[in-house]
Amino acid sequence: MVLRRIRYRVTCRKWKELCELLGKDDAIKVLRVFSSKWAVLLKDLDNFSLPRFLEDDIANKVPSVLGKKDIPRIGLFDTMDVLCNRLHFVSPTFDRISISLVMNAYSRIYADTKHAMKTSKINTSGREEEVKRSAMRIIPKAIDLMPRMNEQDLSLFLNAVTKLEIQHNGIMRQTNELLYNDLRDYYKGTDGNDNLIRNMNPQGIALILNCFSRSDINFDVQVMNYVINQYLPQNHEKFETRHLAIVLHSSLRMNFMFRNVWKVIVATDERLSKQPSDYSIKLLSTLLYTFSKYKYFPSLSLPEILKFLHKNNYTKNTELEISNLYYALGKLNVRDMQLLNKMNENIWRKLDKLTAQAVVNIYNSLSRLDYFKPGDHNYNLRSEHPLHKLLLSTFLGYFDGDVPEIYVQKSVLPRHILNMLFCTMINYILDPNLYNFLLGKLAITRIIGDGSSSLKDMDTNEKDLNTLLVRENIGIRGIYQLYCISHYINLYFTNGLQTLSLDALSIVYDLIDQNTDKLNIKDNLNEGPTHLTINSNDTDEPIVITSKIHFSVYRTLENLISKGYLRSSGAKNANLAKPLLYREYEVTPYVIDIFLHTIMK
Repeated sequence: MVLRRIRYRVTCRKWKELCELLGKDDAIKVLRVFSSKWAVLLKDLDNFSLPRFLEDDIANKVPSVLGKKDIPRIGLFDTMDVLCNRLHFVSPTFDRISISLVMNAYSRIYADTKHAMKTSKINTSGREEEVKRSAMRIIPKAIDLMPRMNEQDLSLFLNAVTKLEIQHNGIMRQTNELLYNDLRDYYKGTDGNDNLIRNMNPQGIALILNCFSRSDINFDVQVMNYVINQYLPQNHEKFETRHLAIVLHSSLRMNFMFRNVWKVIVATDERLSKQPSDYSIKLLSTLLYTFSKYKYFPSLSLPEILKFLHKNNYTKNTELEISNLYYALGKLNVRDMQLLNKMNENIWRKLDKLTAQAVVNIYNSLSRLDYFKPGDHNYNLRSEHPLHKLLLSTFLGYFDGDVPEIYVQKSVLPRHILNMLFCTMINYILDPNLYNFLLGKLAITRIIGDGSSSLKDMDTNEKDLNTLLVRENIGIRGIYQLYCISHYINLYFTNGLQTLSLDALSIVYDLIDQNTDKLNIKDNLNEGPTHLTINSNDTDEPIVITSKIHFSVYRTLENLISKGYLRSSGAKNANLAKPLLYREYEVTPYVIDIFLHTIMK
């Protein structure tokens, strides 16, 4: 063992000496070779067998520096660390093209390392963060070079930053400034051949929009208006389907509704119907998710899409792709039992590896599609379906007693709990322990210690407070769901709201009270979405009411709170009118919205 360690140190030193001979171009070339083979290296090589790769790929690519006789034995990540240090050393000599090449190589290595955690023969835990740190060392030089970048360099650089999951507000602000200045020059007619706006192309637009949609900085409004309302309608035929998908999805994420959105959506649907050879799960999951968010049913392309989905085996698709597919099928009411059964077979095998968001999306979709309907299976109740039990138990497993509550709250958000409870209501689950448990998890226990709370983002003047409500603003949708859940318990449980524990009841009331106080809702709603103002320092973003139902429920809740109905410990009010149950979709039942016509006189 000692001898092996000595040899290992010698080979590390030897590789370092070799890398120190690399100039800028050769160092970038070696990095790009690594990035192109990284996924294969993680899967097929152990931590001490790189000679073949270094000889066959690296030495042949840079023969002037690395001879086959000089190739040492060294671990994969140690090899990469030495190379990254060399790249950082030569980074002052980088030009705009070098930055684009290096950052995109890093982004590929980062993605492959992150996705290989469960399949790699090498321990990759935490290694993706090392790759990100190496990339971030290049950022200062990249920022200096941004004013010299052309449209392609800038879009590829921003795309790499997004893939590396780097939140760097300075980069986004400078991008806004560069684009705005070039747009102004473009309108004035004083722009040159290197003007970013003049040289825009569909791929660059898609990458830039995608980057801003995933950042904390808003895209410049004037540039956005030009791109979406002028460039896109005039040139949408030049966009590839995948680029249209990114543009639509990014606009959705940024809550930017443009004038010609319907025209672009229909054109995308039509093009998709004629290009089944271009289909991939990544493309279809993004487009179907986007269609569903825009409430557009893709009648032109759906038959071809379903044919493709039926042929896919779903074993190698990412969690995000699968989750988005389930969400879209549920939202669009595509109740294809054969397809759902095939997708569910894959879920059985990987459910323990899914995040809370994915589990909630799958459960929500299957519930909306009434997949657990007893008539379609040999079960008397929805709750008896094995997949229903598995999804519910998996979600409850995130609250394992051995896991500190603070870590649970990082992965399970209030909206996940509310969506899960809403779906249990759709499935007519009458388990008081379940409702008490999950409603109780809408609050977290303060960590008592040396006075330095782990919940640094939660301020309170009550030092002796034992429980803190989750601070996330659950918004109109959350209020609406809380009301529906409470009303369901009041109507269908034998003891009404008395079924809930005092703690759970108090949490429901306080959350409703806390969130309704933050919303200043306009009395007059148009048929379309209406923007609201949040009287909070936490965000300047508008909240959107998506329907008049939500507005009516909000007014109901105001009445509910003002009369202290929830504080009545479940006692049924004589003036309580029977609620009107109505279906959001004409197809039964998929999702049930409870709309209280008149709660109190």
